[in-house]
Amino acid sequence: MQTDGIWSNRIIAVDFGNSTTKIAALAEGEIPGSCLLPVPGFSCNVPVPGQPGRTSPVIPSLIHYTPDGGHLIGSQVTAAGFRDDPATMKWMSWYLHSRSPVRFKANGRLVTYPEAASDFLVQVLTALREDQGFRTADLVFVIPPGPDEDAGGWFADIAGKSGFSSVRVIDAPAAAAAASLPDIRQGDPFMVIDIGGNRVEVAIVTGGGTSDSPRSRVLGSASADTGGDVIDRWLCEEVLHRAGLNTDDPGAAAQLLPACREAKEALSASDYATVRVTESETVSVTGRDLAQMLESRGFFTTVLSTIERGLNSAFSRGYTEAALSAVIMAGGTSSIPCLGELVKTRFTAGRVIIDQPLDVVVRGAAVSSCGISRTDRIMHEYAIRVWNPPTGAFDLKTLVKPGTPVPSRGPVARLRIQATYDGQSRMGISLYEQREAVRGSSCQSFRELVMCPSGIVEMAGAEDRPGEPVGSTWINERNLTLIPVDPPAVRGEPRLEVWFSIDASRMLRASARDIRTGKLVMENIQVAQLR
Repeated sequence: MQTDGIWSNRIIAVDFGNSTTKIAALAEGEIPGSCLLPVPGFSCNVPVPGQPGRTSPVIPSLIHYTPDGGHLIGSQVTAAGFRDDPATMKWMSWYLHSRSPVRFKANGRLVTYPEAASDFLVQVLTALREDQGFRTADLVFVIPPGPDEDAGGWFADIAGKSGFSSVRVIDAPAAAAAASLPDIRQGDPFMVIDIGGNRVEVAIVTGGGTSDSPRSRVLGSASADTGGDVIDRWLCEEVLHRAGLNTDDPGAAAQLLPACREAKEALSASDYATVRVTESETVSVTGRDLAQMLESRGFFTTVLSTIERGLNSAFSRGYTEAALSAVIMAGGTSSIPCLGELVKTRFTAGRVIIDQPLDVVVRGAAVSSCGISRTDRIMHEYAIRVWNPPTGAFDLKTLVKPGTPVPSRGPVARLRIQATYDGQSRMGISLYEQREAVRGSSCQSFRELVMCPSGIVEMAGAEDRPGEPVGSTWINERNLTLIPVDPPAVRGEPRLEVWFSIDASRMLRASARDIRTGKLVMENIQVAQLR
């Protein structure tokens, strides 16, 4: 999508990973497909699993400091053969977020990991902006789950140095859910299994935050220090062994390692790959060969044990495996077919989502920040604030849940209203938007909604529970929906049946039928605008 050299995309999402960095661009209202952007000079292409012949651009998360005071970035490092050079910094993202104080000696300079990460990102984003011709764009960075109060400020500094004025952050599980679980409700737990270049990370989380700042609450987690880089070395040893060469020769291994890495990536999209050992000799490997190697080397065991430790961590907080809404696989190494089959076997196949794991996180970051989900889904929870006379406290009863489709497919809630005093001629609806996890029970079944003369809404029923409505805003306070009753009602009489729907403009509408007379007294009346 380009006009006169100026992209109309306004959201630039950046997943600064330990092994690779992915950048996605998305315009407001655009439906995301393969939205990864290349950065000329820094990107390389990797196969797209399940789509033979197609590739996606990624940037190796590498920066090499040269003796003349300059540096090489991404594919420049690998092309020069400096991936494992002592002056090359790797795994910057992990060290950055773990707040490592280590200073790295690179060709006579001492460099901290935050400094290296800044040098890397500023050069990549500046080159991207200049190449694509962005006049204005919002940046959104993916960060690990959990509290990180300094992340926003650090990334804002990176954005400013790169020529961008606006920046947001989203944690990786929330981004993965935005891409893979558009219907998930806040509070529903799910698992993300992220297998990257050097780590296996498992997180059990629930969604939270707001539509402008989605965040995850971590219920349990576990990790292991292994990943695609280890698989590359194992595959290299296997190829050397098949070729009759010395597997302990570091020079031969270093020379062959890039070709083995390419073969592993090719096996994500095909069942067959070759590694050129010499000008006259090649070694063939298949997906089955790779699966047998991973099983014999204990990689499968490591993944499964990490999953179990994550589940045990969540169980200590009261969450069981049965509560999981889904399992999302992310990370480039998760693209290996046998790993997907392993996870599907461990869980019920229908609960495992393997949808372009290479870019699922950065794609979700772009979707969430660009508002794609806001165009066809309700992002907040909406409830009626009800007074519970026996407890003397307020309750909130949910009418609309997060993730409800726009427009709704029929009524989203249905209620009955009863009179609270003799001669009552109007009954009202007070609607609240909930920004925090203050969840009432569902209103899908019939319950009694009542309006006192003072204007307070009440709801009768055995499921009422006390609780102050924290983090809620009364959104129709100045335009309260009042329903006429003629003839006036008698105290305790169930008098109105009310049902609610959402139109294409995100307006909550109400209709009502007089139970005594059978007449429709209100139809599709506007109650409040939802978000």
